[in-house]
Amino acid sequence: MAEILIRAKGHWKDGMKQADYNALSAEEKIVYDSRTQIGDIIVVRPDGWVWGSSEGLPDFVRVTVTGMTVEEAKQYEDSINEDYQDNGETRSRMIRFRKFRLKPTWVSAIIGQGGTYTIAKNVVVNYLEQKVL
Repeated sequence: MAEILIRAKGHWKDGMKQADYNALSAEEKIVYDSRTQIGDIIVVRPDGWVWGSSEGLPDFVRVTVTGMTVEEAKQYEDSINEDYQDNGETRSRMIRFRKFRLKPTWVSAIIGQGGTYTIAKNVVVNYLEQKVL
């Protein structure tokens, strides 16, 4: 089984007004767009992991997925990156913290259950969504 730590609370920058966003430089927009968001899978750990006291509500929820190995779940830790040119050298930068997230409505349901939940692999994959650019 895999245990997954998921962002449950919005980022402090989520309330930014459109005019303030438009005033950001290109680099500042990249940093803003790559912030963690509700539903982001923060980290995957093996079943029985001892979580720290801050790895729970109000900031995070924890989900145990039966039938899913840690190796299978690790794919959900991938971020979205892009290559760019910097003085003729190809570099990579993160443009989204994670490729996948749990649907925010489902995160709210887990919060209502006390912040921890156990679910089967074939069910949880229906609640995952791939982020778009």
